[in-house]
Amino acid sequence: MLFLSRRPLVAIDIGSYSIKMVHLQKKGNGLELINMAMITLPPDSVVDGEIENPEAVIEALKNLIKAEGVKNKNVVMSISGQSVIIKKISVPEISDEDVSEMINKEAEQYIPFDIEEVNLDFQAFRLPPAEEDAAPPAEDEEKQMDVLIVAARKDTIQVFQDVVKEVGLNLRVLDLDVFALENAYEHNYDFEPDTAFAIVNVGGTMTNVNIMENDVTAFTRDIPVGGNNISEEIQKNLSVGFSEAEKLKLGVMFDDFKEEDIVPHLLAGINGICDEVRKTLDLYEKTSDYKVSKIYLSGGSSLLKGLNDVMTEKIGVETTLMRSFRNISINSKTFDSEYIEKMEPVMALPIGLAIRMADDK
Repeated sequence: MLFLSRRPLVAIDIGSYSIKMVHLQKKGNGLELINMAMITLPPDSVVDGEIENPEAVIEALKNLIKAEGVKNKNVVMSISGQSVIIKKISVPEISDEDVSEMINKEAEQYIPFDIEEVNLDFQAFRLPPAEEDAAPPAEDEEKQMDVLIVAARKDTIQVFQDVVKEVGLNLRVLDLDVFALENAYEHNYDFEPDTAFAIVNVGGTMTNVNIMENDVTAFTRDIPVGGNNISEEIQKNLSVGFSEAEKLKLGVMFDDFKEEDIVPHLLAGINGICDEVRKTLDLYEKTSDYKVSKIYLSGGSSLLKGLNDVMTEKIGVETTLMRSFRNISINSKTFDSEYIEKMEPVMALPIGLAIRMADDK
């Protein structure tokens, strides 16, 4: 989004729980997975999309790059959270040059930040040409188009730039989490006309929601809740430390704990996430002609057993795990097939970043 490049790039996803890395390369008319890795971060290193402990992130990223023998120093990353604003507006159809001029003049009415403190970008969506037998527009009806305005705080971008520079990497492209998820979907699935669906990426402290309508982003929201909220419910109610609560959340029992001790608190945390996702769908559906018909679930917390089934029941929308490797070639001699299947929803965001750069979009 904010920077452009034509070189092959390595995708780096800095989340609240871990750093994920994905490297793809062209193979015929498709893409092949070259490398994929993940390293955990100390608690609170990244909170709500903001790097709070740069030293810890730098150390983890250095270790990841060294362990994986990454030679390509040019990387693509993405950001989310309160430092990012995405606003969709409708305007009379004009050229991209006029849209750019309009946004630069009027951005303050759409962006709740000092305009000097953000980087701005936009994407215009024009209606396709009318069918020959379609009714012509009324004489006084002005043709409209949608414009997606994106703003990201410069200070947040600078922190990410400083981190990768310290590791000896070059940040060549910076995107948004929700758009990376859209890219992962677009590469692996076919869009269905006249439908709306949501991609819900549940991380440690942040849940990204991208609602797609007729193959374009219609509504986005970054929610400051995630898998850590579930761990905190377990921690609070069972009087254990956070790391112990994380293990219990993932079904690793110790001492005298049994699964039935964990389930009520696990569900309490999940219900909190489901409530926020349902609220997000309601906000979208209030202003749309469509209802969200399906949810594709991704992110590190998608590893929770049965989370998609609970979401289906609590939100009332069919929820399925996102398969981010469907149309990517995997060398079975290099990667274990069971591990790849398990990591498909977890790696959706970095896969979306790597796909974008490999395809030079």
